[in-house]
Amino acid sequence: LKRNYFADAKKYTGFDKKIKLVHTANNINNYVKGHDIVINIVKKLQDIGIDAEVTFIGDGDKREEFESLARKLGVAEKIRFTGLLASSGEVREKLLEADMFVFPTKCEGLPRAVIEAMAVGLPCLSTPVNGIPELLEKEFMFAPLDVDGFTKKIAELMDNPEKMNLMSKRN
Repeated sequence: LKRNYFADAKKYTGFDKKIKLVHTANNINNYVKGHDIVINIVKKLQDIGIDAEVTFIGDGDKREEFESLARKLGVAEKIRFTGLLASSGEVREKLLEADMFVFPTKCEGLPRAVIEAMAVGLPCLSTPVNGIPELLEKEFMFAPLDVDGFTKKIAELMDNPEKMNLMSKRN
């Protein structure tokens, strides 16, 4: 699938910058997949004037804790948890609704979530753990706790729809 970020350039580069992020992890039972980091990224993006929202696909014991963190940071209305989705088609639809996939995982085997996001042409940001460096270029990977690095790259990419199109095409 090819995306056209030029068509929506106003939403990324104008006064009212907006971006829809997505993150996928079936089991939200720990901090390994970086849900807390993504919530902090959304907060930082809000602080610099970017209207960011994130959809988390998956469910688990830590969901309430992450929802509480979002409330504490004042971004609860920008955070959405879908729960477990019934089919891969539903996951695909949620990925297609997003502008970018952000996955600050601390540990990964075969990075299926990244592969699925790439398959729908999403620009992807992640971490240089296990198989991810085989998929993403170095400039799109950050240390798992690097909220500032992820935030700055998202802001930079929003100012450069051409680069987002190239990422989409490559993926």
